[in-house]
Amino acid sequence: MSFQGSTPEQQLESGLAAVDRRDYKTAIPLLQEATRHLPLHSEPQTKGQMALVKAYRRTQDPQSAIALLNQLKNHPNPQVTTWATNKLADLQSPTLAPVTTKTRRRAPNLSSNTDSSGQTNRQPNGQNNNQTTDNSGEPTLAQPEPYRPAPQPQRNAPAAKTWTPIAPLPPAKLQQAQIAALLAFPLIPYAVHGLWFLISYFWFRLATSTLGWRMTIVSYEPSLPGPFQFILNAIVNNFNGPKPLSWLGLGLDLLLVVSILWIAAPWILQIGLHKLFGLKQLNGQALSHYSEPAYRLLQRGTQQTRIPFPDLGLLPTEVPLIFSYGSHIPAFPFTRSPQIVISQGLINSLTPEELATLYGAELAHLQNRSAAILSWIVGLLQIPYSLYWGAAKLGDRLLLQAQSAVPWQAWGLTILAYLLAFISSLNYAIFWTLRWSGLWLSRERQPQGDRTATNLTGDPNALTRALLKYLQATSTTIQTQGETHPLLEALELLLPVSYRAALSLGSGLTQSAPEALLNWDLSNPHRHWLNLNNPNSLLGDRLLRLTQYSTNWNLEPELQLTPTRSIPNAKRILLQGAPYWGIVFGYSLATICWLIAWAGYWLKMPQLAWLGSDFKLFIGMPLVGWGLGTILRFNQFFPDIPMNWFRSGSQEADTTIADLLEDPLALPLDAPRSVLQGQLLGRQGIANWFGQDLMIESDRQLLKLHYCTPMGPLGNWARGINRPGDLVGKTVSIAGWLRRGATPWFDLEQLRTDQGRTNRGSHQIYSTVIAMLAILFGILYCGLSKNF
Repeated sequence: MSFQGSTPEQQLESGLAAVDRRDYKTAIPLLQEATRHLPLHSEPQTKGQMALVKAYRRTQDPQSAIALLNQLKNHPNPQVTTWATNKLADLQSPTLAPVTTKTRRRAPNLSSNTDSSGQTNRQPNGQNNNQTTDNSGEPTLAQPEPYRPAPQPQRNAPAAKTWTPIAPLPPAKLQQAQIAALLAFPLIPYAVHGLWFLISYFWFRLATSTLGWRMTIVSYEPSLPGPFQFILNAIVNNFNGPKPLSWLGLGLDLLLVVSILWIAAPWILQIGLHKLFGLKQLNGQALSHYSEPAYRLLQRGTQQTRIPFPDLGLLPTEVPLIFSYGSHIPAFPFTRSPQIVISQGLINSLTPEELATLYGAELAHLQNRSAAILSWIVGLLQIPYSLYWGAAKLGDRLLLQAQSAVPWQAWGLTILAYLLAFISSLNYAIFWTLRWSGLWLSRERQPQGDRTATNLTGDPNALTRALLKYLQATSTTIQTQGETHPLLEALELLLPVSYRAALSLGSGLTQSAPEALLNWDLSNPHRHWLNLNNPNSLLGDRLLRLTQYSTNWNLEPELQLTPTRSIPNAKRILLQGAPYWGIVFGYSLATICWLIAWAGYWLKMPQLAWLGSDFKLFIGMPLVGWGLGTILRFNQFFPDIPMNWFRSGSQEADTTIADLLEDPLALPLDAPRSVLQGQLLGRQGIANWFGQDLMIESDRQLLKLHYCTPMGPLGNWARGINRPGDLVGKTVSIAGWLRRGATPWFDLEQLRTDQGRTNRGSHQIYSTVIAMLAILFGILYCGLSKNF
């Protein structure tokens, strides 16, 4: 093969693209030539060498892979060294010989640490827990997959007997997040209100100027019914008072509503948990029966922090949960006193020492009042979330009745069911939007809670085990129930770990060691940007801090985690966020035009002054920028689209979820087209018409699915049959793009059942249509059309 006229960087890019296509014969010479000329130990060379290892493995050339891995073992980056060592152990395993079925060992269940008598199961010294082989006999679609070593049993590393408390973290970021949450929750509805007005105004301009319709439009003045605005408006109108008094009345009414909701929200949460899920009171004696260390910690911790001893609650459900809510403000006697709630499922999953660490973290949330703010937000979120579930269940019953009704009744019941489906979906959208107000605070409070729990217990290793077992218990519950329990989603902001993180990481603990799964959290230079939409801090960062606490106290850490600094790739992150950078660019360009207009005005140049005549540019140009950014990212985001995914051979078939999770530098852009087989999980009926809860269980691992029609979410709602949610519980083959973010997901392009039924997704079509419409509307709104 000739490489004349191409640079090493071009060869590397072509080689990586060939690996993504599973065209390893083309990829190997390209990558060999590129890595030979790239700077030694540079990030491009390392990435090419890692891809070469994969290509050698897939082409059954283990000797070349071993030779290259031996070179990578001497890499100055410790994360690369660890990766090479693990892969070398895989290749040198005796189970590497070609077989016709996948061979994989199942790791011991971290949650199953007690037998029926309540005694902890421990292996004798020298006995290997992983010396059982389980040939699952699962058919492979391509080359047989090499053996992936099962994770080692938990170390049960000890606690400190005496310790010096760790200095508290600076409170500034937590306080900023608390203020942001308090401001964001009441202001988000006004922002949505303003957006709705903007859309209405644009439609009015389009209808009157372009279509020639005769319409009237009501002037937009945001209002909130309340006594203060009524009184101050009367002063303004009857006594010629200053206009700002109306806005002062609006602010006072908003403050009054927020104060009432502050008191009501925790009670809403309390009543809902009691009526719907059987919340029971848990006294101190009962808690000490489950965990004596937890009860002693609460007694000691409340004395040290000078907060009242919290009420205790127990949820009789197998779903693993622990959270706190309420606040104690003496000036407001109607506020809900602090309460810590735990579920029976979590009690069954953890040891008493591990339970104590989670209680310590919840005590920290009560102390710094983050629990009070988040319980206010979460309590109010239960209103739209309950309407979402209630309307969905009622609509499902109506659709079921319509199947046996006479035609005219069936039509009426179906129309009513679709109306309820619209109400359900609208309330879910409200819930999802308002949830953003608490994301930052939920992330910022977790490091504070971990540090306080460590100081109270002296056992960072127990907290490490508790978080890992929490992950695995959550994923096991979802696999067992076949869907995401409503409590996991409704209370997500209050939980120690989000269920979204537990989907892939928790189920991955049965396949890989925790250190391998956490590589991405520790090494990816863009991980914090990709975690902005999640309510939990990156688990790798949290466990790394706990490991450092253990080291500071001269304890053997539960995990062997090594912090790694990777050089950010500006080009890749710019391309990943191209639509959003397009918005920023559009605003910047509009600002420049506006400044030019003002300069022209002062310089008496009317040819330029027209640019500042109105603020349309500040709306139109960001729309154009967003659309152009989406199109610019398209080819990288949706690479190699075949005409028929299931007939394109074995090129997509050898991707595994574990491979994706263990790649420390992967971005959502680095999405190989893949085919997976497994069982489709999720909610059934109207509650899942928008694909809110679609997952696949493949090789005992869970992966979130994203599905989109050419019409976007509206198409999911409008179509009468053949929704992916209708296939929940069936064995399916899925094709699309496997993406790695803070929460891994799969962009579903095609779904096929064993009976041949096929669903097609259209992410790329929807993205293109929306991008083109954004560009068109942006141009029209800027007034660049003759008719507008």
